[in-house]
Amino acid sequence: MKTISSLIKHNLIKQTRSYSFLLVMMVSVFLAFLCVPALGDGYEIFYLGGVRGIYNAYWLGAIAAMLPVILLWLPGFYLLRSQISEDRRLNIGQVIAAAPVSKGSYIFGKFIANFSVLFVADLLFTVAMLIMQLIRHEDLSIQLGAYLMPLLVITVPYLLFLAALTVLFDVVPGIKNAFGNCLIFIVWIGLATVSVAAPGNAFDLFGLGYLLNQMSAGARSIYPALPEGGSFGYYPQKTVIPTFEWQGVQFDSAFLISRLLWILAALGLILISILVFNRFKEKSASKTKKLPQQKTNRPTNSLKLSPIKKTRFLNLFLMVKGELKIMLMGQKTWWYLFLLTSICLSGFIVIGSGLKWGTLILLLPMGILSQMGCREKQFNLTQLIKVSCPWQLKWLATFIAGLLIAFFTSSGILIRFTLAGAADRFIAWSVGLLFITALAMALGTLTGNRKPFEGLYIALLYFGPINNLGTMDFMGVQTMNTLQFLIVAIVLTAISFSITFIKENQLKKGVLKNEK
Repeated sequence: MKTISSLIKHNLIKQTRSYSFLLVMMVSVFLAFLCVPALGDGYEIFYLGGVRGIYNAYWLGAIAAMLPVILLWLPGFYLLRSQISEDRRLNIGQVIAAAPVSKGSYIFGKFIANFSVLFVADLLFTVAMLIMQLIRHEDLSIQLGAYLMPLLVITVPYLLFLAALTVLFDVVPGIKNAFGNCLIFIVWIGLATVSVAAPGNAFDLFGLGYLLNQMSAGARSIYPALPEGGSFGYYPQKTVIPTFEWQGVQFDSAFLISRLLWILAALGLILISILVFNRFKEKSASKTKKLPQQKTNRPTNSLKLSPIKKTRFLNLFLMVKGELKIMLMGQKTWWYLFLLTSICLSGFIVIGSGLKWGTLILLLPMGILSQMGCREKQFNLTQLIKVSCPWQLKWLATFIAGLLIAFFTSSGILIRFTLAGAADRFIAWSVGLLFITALAMALGTLTGNRKPFEGLYIALLYFGPINNLGTMDFMGVQTMNTLQFLIVAIVLTAISFSITFIKENQLKKGVLKNEK
């Protein structure tokens, strides 16, 4: 038990002190504040037919339970899903394997540590709602039970299941990479759809529909003409929004039993993770037959290495070619076949409504583009790269290589635009590809990790081009935002270049200091 508590304490401190955790929480808490607009702000987030509850403890406690479902699933998963892989990368795995720690203790410790980080993040949402109750001062009666009950019943089972998924996706082969990131996004969308469409059933992990239905029932008791149910999103309001006093959520026995089932499901995922986990065992090298040594009369000192030639100018073309080889290294034959088939089929896409499904082809290079700006750190090659070529040329070669991969993936669609004479579509799509490349480079350089880009990229693709959230449609599929995203792409490019410049200077100062 002492070993497990030490693992939990270590992982909790490491995560809460990380820059990624701080960034995620700052953005999430800021969005939480925006989800509690004042009466005169002109918009609503939780829509109940044009009315909302007074900002009392019951209403804000329910919002605090729903917000992590919307804001914490993807960031929390991408933040915590690589804890075991990180131990392997840092060569800590072999130390843990030799230590008197069982597989069960190690996996369970990771599970509880990840849950603790998520729970701390959720508590910040609750504290933010408490502060917003005082700021909005529509009801100043603080009732902690109204905040804690939805937290324990709705949020804790959901966070336990999410923490179990972060561990499962880190030990099961085949879902540790970008495919796993796409899969978890699909799981999130599916569970959210079930929660809203069939609230309160056994598959309602999030409890969104259950809470919204009870909020709606409270509203209809005051305003009978309102429709049943509710939804969440951005809803502009031109007039002052009517309010009512909501008395809180009432949990029935069937719903409470379903929450216990989800806790058991989380423990079941941990059991599967323990069975699959190989305790950092390396793959045994294949046994090869030793060939008989041939006797030779040639002296051992006759081998000569080719001399090193110092060139005055480096060839950018050769560097881009090398970057492309490194980026595409490890891709399977079936991936290339699927990519070429998708490119050919995309050339026949219907311009208009069919384009939103054509954007799915942009998921294929996601795992490749996410390497940009962070590959050297991941494989501890920063010092080697520094002495091999100027950092400006290396940065430029990486950016061009990523841009070429993005354009090649969309070559079928771009040819379709050219043949159809859709110049505006061609320009908008090209700017979207530039934005994707700049975003990958900026996030990789800023965080030193590929997962922030993968998580944000999937969310942007789903909410923007596919679901027509105009301000996020970076490909210009249904809403043309060409100039805006061109400016954003230029800013992101400047940010990645500046961060690389700062890191190079810090590295140079560190080397000079060590030499002294």
